[in-house]
Amino acid sequence: MVDTLKQQRITLEDIAAKAGVTKSTVSMVFRNKTGISQTTRQRVMDIAKELNYRIFPMRQTRGKVHWGQVGFVIISKDNPPPDRRLPLHYFSQMIAGCSSFAEEKGYSTVFSHLDWNQVEGGNLSAVLERGHADGFLCRAWISPAVKDMLQKLDVPIVLMDCDKYIDRYSSVHVNNIKAMDLIVEHLLSKGAKKFAAITGNMEHQNAQERLAGLQMALTRRGIMLPQEGIAVESDFALENGRQGVKKLLERGYEFDALVCQFDLQAHGAIEQLISSGIRVPNDVRVSGFDNEEFSDKVAIPLTTIETNSFQLGRLGAQLLLAQTSGENRHVLHVHSDVSLVVRESA
Repeated sequence: MVDTLKQQRITLEDIAAKAGVTKSTVSMVFRNKTGISQTTRQRVMDIAKELNYRIFPMRQTRGKVHWGQVGFVIISKDNPPPDRRLPLHYFSQMIAGCSSFAEEKGYSTVFSHLDWNQVEGGNLSAVLERGHADGFLCRAWISPAVKDMLQKLDVPIVLMDCDKYIDRYSSVHVNNIKAMDLIVEHLLSKGAKKFAAITGNMEHQNAQERLAGLQMALTRRGIMLPQEGIAVESDFALENGRQGVKKLLERGYEFDALVCQFDLQAHGAIEQLISSGIRVPNDVRVSGFDNEEFSDKVAIPLTTIETNSFQLGRLGAQLLLAQTSGENRHVLHVHSDVSLVVRESA
């Protein structure tokens, strides 16, 4: 019994003393940090094994610790109120897709949500601080502080539909170009002739690609989208849909098809059109994007794009685990498939 208790009390200090290194060196080895020679790394691992030191459930190969755990971190610009923290089908399905693939491969998933202030202040969650993950999927607005934090994690990272690319990381994105082609083809089949668009925040890659995709799809069919037909908004929210319609109407721009970059925008746009005496879909056909869980429950159910965020999550986990296992060391950018969901708004 005494021997068993003694084994259970083995600490990092015990391993460091026997290996002739510091406690921080042992900690860095267990977290797979760089800057440690392979000889030292192997000696620490061998001594840990000899002393029967039990780290969090893992395996050890090639002198590296494998925790059997992947992290999913969401980093937003600000900290939204509780009712808006993670209300969307998009995020929950993406996380579910990640967990689904990870569990099939014998991994568990841990989740963390931060905002820019927490990252800039170094107030990170335990998931990020302890380093007990083989890699991270990250859905973030990328600020300089966020980029710096990701680099310091020093583990494989896959960016999940983020606002921009970072050269060293693989990423998974929605196929916005194909999505807009599907929308345009459908609206034209319903008799649409003159298009308008409401964007989200144009700093975001999705907003840029969705606007470009719409313009490309129209141009290929000999249709122009003039600047006055584009309402540039600062966000993807309900109010931005309302404001976008107001801008278009104030300019006197006439349109019979309105393409919104997000379902909440489309919902707000429909409300504003109706309050302005414009019938949907008789006068204007409206489309959204993302097939959020409320999209078929509003007064006029939305025609929208199914982005399949569950598949996004699975693709992200697949890319990440291929990197943590050494199966793939290349930076890859993958797009998930999309489909059109036709409802009453168009």
